[in-house]
Amino acid sequence: MKSKFILLLLLSYFHGNSCSFHADAFCSTIYSTHPEIIILRGYFSEDFENGSVFTILEVLRGEEEQTEIKVWDHLPFDCNGIIQRTTDQMGATNQEIVATFTKIDSVGFHDGEELGDYRVPEEIWWQSHALPIEGNFVSGNIIDDDSGLPQYMLYSQFIEIVINTNQCNLTSTSKPQKLDVVIYPSITREYLNVDFTPILNQGKVTIYDFNGQRVMHKKIVSRIDVGMLKEGIYVAIIHLKGKPIHQQKFIKQY
Repeated sequence: MKSKFILLLLLSYFHGNSCSFHADAFCSTIYSTHPEIIILRGYFSEDFENGSVFTILEVLRGEEEQTEIKVWDHLPFDCNGIIQRTTDQMGATNQEIVATFTKIDSVGFHDGEELGDYRVPEEIWWQSHALPIEGNFVSGNIIDDDSGLPQYMLYSQFIEIVINTNQCNLTSTSKPQKLDVVIYPSITREYLNVDFTPILNQGKVTIYDFNGQRVMHKKIVSRIDVGMLKEGIYVAIIHLKGKPIHQQKFIKQY
């Protein structure tokens, strides 16, 4: 009886804390945890009771001949309160994403499910199963990185680095180091200010528009003139000794 009680306490501890853990990166999820899971690019186009229709734009891994699939919500679970696992946690309607789904091999969760439909992954609260696509960039928790910095990757680089070659622990081309770099303001007409003395005149800044085109590449100074850029959304990536140390999105206004 005592051993059963201890086992129940341990299970309760790990289950109760799993939803509060920092989520595994998408790259780790699709290779370490779910090496066979399907990976799709597309968007949720229509909601129905207990799920959504997902329109497929590209199959990145696995096989699926349909252009639209039904994705059902997973059953909620108790983790210091009832936790929902639904499609709207993976992406808003019409928001283009890269996502993984679990194929249904037994029905019964919801009325109307059919074999061959898909379901929100069970582990969505402690693994990254969806990444938004903005312009020509993939963003979010892409690769293993404890820095807490936002990650942006050109879609073509994402396909090559994450999907095709499984480079989940990059240290030289995509994984930023944790340094206290500050770039401001986030909305500007003329200048970006860089607040981190060790990189001034040593590092370089590369700015991409949201179509993935490089529009600037130069040495870093305390004030970067972006007045010549067109109105729009951009991503600035700062490199020091050839390694990215900071990535930030900003808006250029007239």
